[in-house]
Amino acid sequence: WILFSRGFTLKLEKDTSGQPLRGLTCSYFDFYTDPSDPLRTDTLHYFDPRSSLAYTASIPLQVTVQAGQTEPQTASLLRSDSVPFIRTTNLYAVPTRYTVKVTDAYGHQATDQVVCEPYMTQASFTARPVTDASGNYSAPLDVEFDNTSANATHYVWEFGDDETEETDFLTHPRHTYRTPRQYTVRLTVSNASGCEHEATANVTVDASALRKANVFTPNGDGQNDYFNPYNVSIRSFSIRIFSRSGRLVYSHSGDDMRFWEGWDGKTSSGQDASEGIYYYVLEAKGYGRKQTYSGSDYTGFLYLYR
Repeated sequence: WILFSRGFTLKLEKDTSGQPLRGLTCSYFDFYTDPSDPLRTDTLHYFDPRSSLAYTASIPLQVTVQAGQTEPQTASLLRSDSVPFIRTTNLYAVPTRYTVKVTDAYGHQATDQVVCEPYMTQASFTARPVTDASGNYSAPLDVEFDNTSANATHYVWEFGDDETEETDFLTHPRHTYRTPRQYTVRLTVSNASGCEHEATANVTVDASALRKANVFTPNGDGQNDYFNPYNVSIRSFSIRIFSRSGRLVYSHSGDDMRFWEGWDGKTSSGQDASEGIYYYVLEAKGYGRKQTYSGSDYTGFLYLYR
């Protein structure tokens, strides 16, 4: 015959500008009950006429907090200066509706809801490597980062190679990795409330690679018009092309193979080289340690057709 039937009203205490006065941090916040409609555990006093003894009985209460459509989390009914409040650590960086449910030992319930504006911040991003022409993640690897952080005003990017970018704008940076290995990227965000949060992700850069080719058709049709042992991951290279008689027909060297279109089938004097078989000697260096491409594996014959 002991029943719990009292309702209650939740609130977040705020000042005239709408900022919370208390019970709100970057790791938790508190729901206070309206003093005019309090939530409390009743203690009942009664007398047993058979034993002539006085007794007290408290009705135990169970409190749960549900954020949005997530699973309800068990909470505790706490007190500060005799003001009851309910604390939750289930925080979000977007506006969220919270449902608080109180149940007594006999299954009677009372609920209330409140929508909380975001206070904390949440770091989030994805990494999108830009592959080379062969679909490899080889050095130098350009990586585009998509910043999907919520309720943040300041961003610090640590790319894992001793380079850092700090900004007050929601940026989507692009970074180039030149040494093959795995990097841990860290984004630390903060907001005007002083809350911070960080997120990390790994980026793996493969060793440089070189793809050899031996046939091309420089006839101006837009297809296979250049001889190019192509790969974007070569740091420096030089190439020499000889006729079958051993005469040097073409040579080139550069710091980045990405900016070399290839041999267009013309001699060093600008004349069209005749159809036939040529011999090339290629030397190159990658971005990884001891990545040198030379010797018999990088010499060979090529075939020019028009």
